[in-house]
Amino acid sequence: MRLSKLFLLVLTAGLFIASSGGRNDNRAGAIGDLGTCASCHGGAATNNGSIELLGLPAEFTPNTTYDFQIRVNEPDAGATLSASGFQLVATNGNNNLMRGSFTVVDVGTRINSTSRLVQNSPRPFTSNAATWDVRYTTPDDPAQFTDVVFYYAGNSVNENGNTGGDVVYFNSNLIVLPVEWIKMSATNTREGNYVSWSTATEVNNSHFEVERSTDGKSFSKVGELEGRGMSAGITDYEFLDEVEYQGMIYYRVKQVDLNGNYEFSQVVSVKAVEHVSVQVHPTQVVSEFQVVSAEDLLVSVYDAFGNQVISTTDATVIDMSDQMPGIYYVLITTDNGIYVETKKIVKI
Repeated sequence: MRLSKLFLLVLTAGLFIASSGGRNDNRAGAIGDLGTCASCHGGAATNNGSIELLGLPAEFTPNTTYDFQIRVNEPDAGATLSASGFQLVATNGNNNLMRGSFTVVDVGTRINSTSRLVQNSPRPFTSNAATWDVRYTTPDDPAQFTDVVFYYAGNSVNENGNTGGDVVYFNSNLIVLPVEWIKMSATNTREGNYVSWSTATEVNNSHFEVERSTDGKSFSKVGELEGRGMSAGITDYEFLDEVEYQGMIYYRVKQVDLNGNYEFSQVVSVKAVEHVSVQVHPTQVVSEFQVVSAEDLLVSVYDAFGNQVISTTDATVIDMSDQMPGIYYVLITTDNGIYVETKKIVKI
């Protein structure tokens, strides 16, 4: 669910820890990392500090650059805890491979050998916080353009030259996309336009609102379906829009959370045409058959090998007396080439 946009999952490393040594190993807590900073540093655990990403959008577009911030909050900053550092990595959540890339825009940061963003040296606290500017560019490769997980860990340091007195913060948060989309399509039929979509996961999903547009810009609600609320498996949805408009129609689905937050699916389009009523009889043909319709139609007859044996706009009576016995297919289109129907007949 993938789509033309990149949805994201943000996960702290599960802890917020102190480091006097300022090491920059792979210890942000991502899958495949060498544990976390707590593997090397210890101290009295508290629940006062936190680390967060500020200004991170809810969704991304391919090959686009975003600016946001990473901030360590330390209410106890002072004579003991004087500065802080961090590690930040963006992966697909399944391995330790980077998705997208970071660019250094803050002189207090650098990119290490595994392409994650880290601090150069501990940054002193200002008003009990240390903040760094972050610039991230999403991948342009469709194979990489999937959900991204940002793993990050922060370090509060006492700058005593060793790990003694370091403090470990077990603050964590998990922000998941309410719905992971895996399919979105629209199909024109005699009954109307079927709008179909599937989700891989749903979290606190209230409902879906189907929206229609004739210009691809201004959308209006045409229907609603209830969501699953919480779901970890694939769920398929389908909505029939009994629209009479003929021409190109655009659809999108608005997913609404239980708390009122919402997001949109990708936009899909379908060409709605007038479906012609047509009858072909008999299907067991001795010498001729009839095509009955109120419309002007083009009738083409093909043998079982795909060879066209008849093509006519005089669709009232089709003469098959010169054809060999066997199976034939009758392709019916409008006079401007729009497909209507295919029927199978048997010449006996």
